[in-house]
Amino acid sequence: MREILPAPRVRLPCAENKDDLVYRALAESRVYNFANLDTSFIGNALVRMFYSNLVEVERSNGSAFTTHINGTVIRLDSKIIHDYTYLPCDEQPYRETYNEVEFLSAIGVDVTDMTNRPLDDQISLPFRLLHNVVSNVIHPRDPPHNTITSDDARVMEILLNRRPINWSNFVLAHMQATVENNWSLPYASMIMKILDHYVHTHRYSNYNMNYAMPIGDQSKPRWTDADYMPGWLTRSDSEDSD
Repeated sequence: MREILPAPRVRLPCAENKDDLVYRALAESRVYNFANLDTSFIGNALVRMFYSNLVEVERSNGSAFTTHINGTVIRLDSKIIHDYTYLPCDEQPYRETYNEVEFLSAIGVDVTDMTNRPLDDQISLPFRLLHNVVSNVIHPRDPPHNTITSDDARVMEILLNRRPINWSNFVLAHMQATVENNWSLPYASMIMKILDHYVHTHRYSNYNMNYAMPIGDQSKPRWTDADYMPGWLTRSDSEDSD
């Protein structure tokens, strides 16, 4: 059974701390609302169903996917992610050159020996909090979370320098990579927010979350074997032309 990355327990700085490094990086990059999504209700079986039925349907104008929960078809693309999370979806892909060693050195990492990946105990508290948000929320991944991976460093650099990127496509790409590489399932909070507009998820918050009822269907909820996960998305080696 695929693991679901747990809902993060990260207390973000609020708007009153407008000069806080982390708040400014998230707010000015337009990802603060996404990083602060409600994590109080996560239906693990529903999240597994969502991913198990995820199929890519379009690549001409950016990735688009469909999934279904008990026959309710749900489309997922960058515009839909924007509508539910307010993540930017109108920016072009970020293609600027990037020197990871220079960035790590700038935030306080000792880069004289890069044999092993650096740990976040080398960096100051604000950068450590930002790294925590990146590795748990924005680009969630499996532990250990105290290691600054290359992907972590890249995302931190984008946030700290306010690089304009299509964050909605970023999320879609990470979801696709998760499926292709058999990683633990990310973005459970976002998925629950989307599903709540399609199926009555909160109605069954106190019951076994192996089922959900499509909106408008007043019949008895239909049981679904959410642990059976066929047909994972396969990798496409073709890339869109610029």
